[in-house]
Amino acid sequence: MSEQRPLVALRDRIEVLSKQLDSMRKERGSVNMQRRDEIRLKLCQNYSEIIRQYPKESEKGSELKGLWVKCFYERINESRGRINRLERARKDSSQDIKAMSKFCDEGITFYNFLAKECADFEGICFSMYVALGDLNRYKLDSKKAEENYRKASQLDPTAGICYNNIAVIHQNNKFYMNSLYYFVRALTSKGVFPNTKTNMRQLFNHAKNLPEKANKNTEFLHNFISMLNPSNDKEETPEASSLMEDFSLLLSSKQLGDFMVTKMSTAMLYFFAERKQKSSSVFLFFETILDQILSTSGDEQKRTIKYLSSVSLFLEFLFQRKELDSVQKHQSFVKKLKQTKDNFSYLNVESGQSSLRTKYLQEHVNLRGCTLFKNDLCSIPYHLICDKVLNDEEATRQRMQLLKDYVNIINVDETLGDMCSENNEAYSYGKEVSPEDTEMREKSDDEAELPSSSGSAVLKAIENTPAFTKEDPSKTINCQLSSNDNGNDEDDEAEDDIVFQPEPVMKATTHYSDGQTTSTPEIRNNCSVPPPPPGFAPLMVQGGVPFVSRNPFLSATNNSMRMDHFLSEKKLEVDDDPMNVIGTLFGASYNPFLG
Repeated sequence: MSEQRPLVALRDRIEVLSKQLDSMRKERGSVNMQRRDEIRLKLCQNYSEIIRQYPKESEKGSELKGLWVKCFYERINESRGRINRLERARKDSSQDIKAMSKFCDEGITFYNFLAKECADFEGICFSMYVALGDLNRYKLDSKKAEENYRKASQLDPTAGICYNNIAVIHQNNKFYMNSLYYFVRALTSKGVFPNTKTNMRQLFNHAKNLPEKANKNTEFLHNFISMLNPSNDKEETPEASSLMEDFSLLLSSKQLGDFMVTKMSTAMLYFFAERKQKSSSVFLFFETILDQILSTSGDEQKRTIKYLSSVSLFLEFLFQRKELDSVQKHQSFVKKLKQTKDNFSYLNVESGQSSLRTKYLQEHVNLRGCTLFKNDLCSIPYHLICDKVLNDEEATRQRMQLLKDYVNIINVDETLGDMCSENNEAYSYGKEVSPEDTEMREKSDDEAELPSSSGSAVLKAIENTPAFTKEDPSKTINCQLSSNDNGNDEDDEAEDDIVFQPEPVMKATTHYSDGQTTSTPEIRNNCSVPPPPPGFAPLMVQGGVPFVSRNPFLSATNNSMRMDHFLSEKKLEVDDDPMNVIGTLFGASYNPFLG
């Protein structure tokens, strides 16, 4: 209880000083500003005392935000407003600029001191780094500002404010593609910064103005941003095909770095996920990357593949969001994907290199906290991740293994799709069947009847499949889906219930090894027993006649099936059936696989 009083007293003092500062806000003049600076200094001392003595309480409380807003942000905002008024009036503002820069330097020293004092508390360090980034940004030191924002994002990759502020820095420096990427990162974080969408709209407006002396690289990036702009008219948007031609030239001339292509891919996938970008443009973009990768596949000594990380991220995005249907619509992309897998098959992860899967790809580390990709790196401390990042050659092998896995999934999906389409086209229920198919489907004399069920789409498909015969019941697996499937989950569940109904019954007739036959009415009371279900090996004895086992769990109607009864008749010896544990315990049965 003794620790709580000083904390309460400090908070009371802060509340009193804050009210005094707010009451003096409308007053002007140098004397008033000096008095307010004195109050801010006292506030700063009280806030820092709470943060240093009660770090856990300050993480949960309002002290971190109050320290920044009351002691620094309001003071900087006043200085910036006065500088803008002087510049609009075309008066000298150099003294005010120097004063604000000096104030920012003092704030940087203060926040660095607090960051060292509270290095064990990530929540406090996160706020310190964000404040240090803001102070350096107001001081117009973009490099140090971005460095501190990155440190903050490493501590909390789900905080959108870090990425938003980095995007603002790049926008001010007219690096519009970098700015768009970080705005996307801010929008795909769990803690979305409120003004990010407004800032991104301003970016699109600024990006429309192409610099006079722009090189091909800059011109392409401006056109690429214009293509992604959701507010652009179709007439203003450049054609994706012509834009991809320029993209291919830049890739082949290596004027775009790997990380820049990853940034472009992330921005493209964000607008695709928001359904503000056509899938054809998205697949054409990644198909262009595959073309560049395939153009370098002649050298089998190659151990790294440039731009493969973007393709790997795209496949990861598609499969995590269950976009297989989109993949199947773009067969040209699928063809090049398979060709890439075949041409670089020597780079797959070998059995002795399975430890690579316990390490991390650089693109996953760069995209920590991005909800476009579902990786679980947010909960792992950044310094532990950095110790397990794959090098270039290891990363290439890992990406190729991922590509191989995704291609195998695509192949399975294509196979299932082909099987379903064949069944739908040739044997769909209610469709006319050729005489040859009808003859093949005619039942033999000893073939069991299928249960009649007009509500089962699966059984209708099986009924209309000519390959469904007694000799090869495993072929019925080709009829898992129906042609009249309408995608209604409730209907599918109802049909599944019908599929598992018991098969039609057969007469309970037992065939003994001596050739005698009996229906055993005194034991079975002429009960009926179902034959083996489709897909199981048929139970056969001499002469090709189906064998029906005596199983008390299927057909016994009285207590006459006892072990001593069968042993006395010498129809079965216990030692002949060592696997039939349940049968020997509860009333022996004939085992067709032994007899």
